[in-house]
Amino acid sequence: TMNKNFLFSICLLVGAFSMKGQYKNAVSFDPASFDFNLGLEYERFVFSRNSHHISLRAFAGFPSLGELSFTPGVEVLYGYGNNHRIEIGSGFSPNLKRTTTIQGDNFYSALINFRLGYAYFAKNNPMFYRVGFMPNNFVGYSPDLRSQFSWRFGFSMGIGYRF
Repeated sequence: TMNKNFLFSICLLVGAFSMKGQYKNAVSFDPASFDFNLGLEYERFVFSRNSHHISLRAFAGFPSLGELSFTPGVEVLYGYGNNHRIEIGSGFSPNLKRTTTIQGDNFYSALINFRLGYAYFAKNNPMFYRVGFMPNNFVGYSPDLRSQFSWRFGFSMGIGYRF
């Protein structure tokens, strides 16, 4: 009877994970990114109806695997489609470290990103895959240099798990 109960529990668990609309959270990993060597994300799906989906993401980008510093950020994503989604979004990422320029000036910066991407959400499976093109607006401020604006283009590729 213990084997039957264990098998029944496994079937219930698999059934719970295969029900439509059950995924509210996700974690993902970006092993390939233009701006960072490594990115880790937590995503909360706040709206999902028919083919329209809105989610909030919090992420940490690690500029180099040898450094312990990271750059946090937030992003809002809108996706259209079910298993195959086109995504657009925007986010903000402050630089937590004060940077010193060659002239010795203190420099504070932030990154305002825009995302245009594609995501594949596997049917009846918690896994998803995402690629994105990101034109990023780098905004910096220095008391002596005033402000600086520049555009950078980014690319990311990631894999995630919904729960």
